[in-house]
Amino acid sequence: MLIQLRTGHIQLYYHLHRSQQTDSPTCPCCNQHQETVIHFLLLCPAHKGARSRLKRAIGSRDLTLRTLLSERTNLKHLFNFLNDTKRFAHIYGVFPPIPDKSDDND
Repeated sequence: MLIQLRTGHIQLYYHLHRSQQTDSPTCPCCNQHQETVIHFLLLCPAHKGARSRLKRAIGSRDLTLRTLLSERTNLKHLFNFLNDTKRFAHIYGVFPPIPDKSDDND
């Protein structure tokens, strides 16, 4: 999933439209913009609540793709966001929780 988000080859309408699997690249959640990775993770108004929880969990108001997709400490929160939005639940189900680093020592 992480590689798909990083490359943009993911079950979002922008990619599906490019591969002729949907008629439109428009986001089905907000019907306002193309559903790209940037739109889904950072901009879609339909996911504002989930994004607010993500920002609180990360402790940063300045979310970027790099922060979300490259910093190991944020992966747990990213997957919680994916579960909160339920955007991929019909494909992948619920992503299991990622244990905290401190849980590895138990």
